[in-house]
Amino acid sequence: MEKNNLLSIGELSKFTGAGVQSIRYYERLKLLEPAYIDPDTNYRYYSFEQGYLVEIIRICIELDIPLKDLTRFVSDDEAVDYLSLLNYGEEIMQDKMAALEKGLRFIQGMKEEIAMLDRYELGQYYTREISQRCYYVIPSKKIAKDKEAVGIVKASPHLYCPENYFPEFLFSRFLEYGVLYEYTKEGVQPFLFTELPPNISPKITSKLKNIMIIPAGTYHCIQNEKSQIEQAGEIFSEYLHGSESFLAIENSIFTGSFKLNKPVNELKVMVEELSMDCSRLQFRP
Repeated sequence: MEKNNLLSIGELSKFTGAGVQSIRYYERLKLLEPAYIDPDTNYRYYSFEQGYLVEIIRICIELDIPLKDLTRFVSDDEAVDYLSLLNYGEEIMQDKMAALEKGLRFIQGMKEEIAMLDRYELGQYYTREISQRCYYVIPSKKIAKDKEAVGIVKASPHLYCPENYFPEFLFSRFLEYGVLYEYTKEGVQPFLFTELPPNISPKITSKLKNIMIIPAGTYHCIQNEKSQIEQAGEIFSEYLHGSESFLAIENSIFTGSFKLNKPVNELKVMVEELSMDCSRLQFRP
């Protein structure tokens, strides 16, 4: 074979824009076999047409198509099944676009929630509508606020196993975790809680003992840098109208300027139907 009619590895690199090391890597993957190897120098030479194969490989890299998958579309004699490859690439791109759309919805939802919460100053009372939430709760003694997340993780590590956890960007906001106090005439029962996603796997929920449904409704809220949940009855006394039975929920919130070492807490109680019986607290044994 005439070397003069072939491209050296350096020339192929300049022609395609792929680095010399990348071309050698493609050869190790058996995606790009040299058209000719000089027996004296061991230099590799490539045909002009092989430049198109390099371009295909680079496109696959840009599309996040694993190179090991590309071997399915290249035969031993370097014949490329273009149609099958394009169909495969299209499928991957559609999945990526769907993921990007979910990510965009998540970002937009978080921006809206941050903008809403940023309207209020620390210590300012306000009301807001909150949709129904599903919490996994752990009955606890008096809770140190800065230990709540660690307590949840230690008590229920199976919730956070990567193989069991829910996919990213499925929601319009981050799921909540924090402290919940159930106030009754008999006393106060604190809980650690973490919010469960609406499509959580039955594989996970089957391991959970206590699931509490938090009803949708209008909640009175206040923000503070310190935990105030133990004083919830006093703080919201004029809105509770003397009721001794209510839920108080406190969790960290995201604000426009979020301090990792000093996050802002939102404390909230429900305005309507404050006398909540066990049927509203749907515990599951």
